[in-house]
Amino acid sequence: MNPRAVLGFTGQMLAVVTVLLMLPLGVALSDGAGRAIRAYLVTVLVTGAGGLALRFAGRTGRDEGIHRKDAFGVVALAWLLLGVVGALPLMLDHAIPDPFGAVFEAVSGFTTTGATVVSDVDALSRATNLWRCLMHWVGGMGIVVLFVAVFPQLGVGAKQLFKTEVPGLPSEGLRPRIRETAVRLWWVYAGLTALCAGLLWLEGMSPYDAVCHAFSTLGSGGFSTRTASVGAWDSPAIHWTIAAFMLVAGLNFGLYYALLLGRVREVLRNSELLFYVGMNLALIAAVVVAITPDHGLGEATVREAAFQVLSVTTTTGFMTADFDSYPDGVRFLLFLAMFVGGCAGSTAGGIKAVRVLLLGKVALRELRTTALPTPSSPCASATPSSPRRSSPACSCS
Repeated sequence: MNPRAVLGFTGQMLAVVTVLLMLPLGVALSDGAGRAIRAYLVTVLVTGAGGLALRFAGRTGRDEGIHRKDAFGVVALAWLLLGVVGALPLMLDHAIPDPFGAVFEAVSGFTTTGATVVSDVDALSRATNLWRCLMHWVGGMGIVVLFVAVFPQLGVGAKQLFKTEVPGLPSEGLRPRIRETAVRLWWVYAGLTALCAGLLWLEGMSPYDAVCHAFSTLGSGGFSTRTASVGAWDSPAIHWTIAAFMLVAGLNFGLYYALLLGRVREVLRNSELLFYVGMNLALIAAVVVAITPDHGLGEATVREAAFQVLSVTTTTGFMTADFDSYPDGVRFLLFLAMFVGGCAGSTAGGIKAVRVLLLGKVALRELRTTALPTPSSPCASATPSSPRRSSPACSCS
């Protein structure tokens, strides 16, 4: 491993994070929130200075390129630093004064886990809520993929970085050049996010809430600007829109690019897509049947079931109802579905649907082999020392 290369490229990655921190700083300036302004201004200065220092320390290593071991080093160091950088404004804004809690929140944000230590989200500044959701959005597609898309000078090292961050996509990429693949993935990702935010705005959310929830939805994270999560909006249109985009975020983003190229038949025949959609439809039907006696059969019941199932299977974590009140059997099914997660190449977590599908196919093949062994040839029992006799059933000779 080349330490100088690792430090140099990590410093460049911190420069990307510094630019992203300008968004919550701009919101704090527009709101006139003095403490938030100081928090994000200090974070921008510290992150920018740290990035410059690392870049200067690795100035010669970057010219030597990046190899596989270096790529692993860059990804590991970058993710460690992201937890600290993401936590700094949370502490300075007094959103989470505890350093360990702030790091927990930042790591949960960038990894799109969605676990939080904040009990009263409504009390946070708008800048901090935006930063929490922005961490989801950046972490969903991956800060490394964004880095590959932004910096063209990576050369052949871009492929090593890309493969360490996006293992679910084909190794040859969507385009001949890895940087082109990263750029197109981010265009698809940003386009879907803008579409989601626009629909939520038209359906009654404020532009700020719409953008924040679009970040969390497409990033499959689950941070919200309200303590009651999406349940704070009593709007069927908003619930259906977020449910639909949670499903969108749980699918392989390579499929969307294939659709743009007109390869519709190839997409519709994708086995992982069919398995994942079928699994979600089956779970939604099971939840509808289970809660109908208490809720009645209607649009609201189907909407609640669809939202909760997609929130679990995509590991997003948004809430519109308390599914602790569901029957034990249904809660167990949702618990298992949470481990499956989304498709490979998606922003969702979990084992990934394609791996579960492959495990199922292998298990079925082994069962068929065990239960229905292939008939042995009459010659199989013949030993090399035994004389061969001509027989209608044996034509070995």
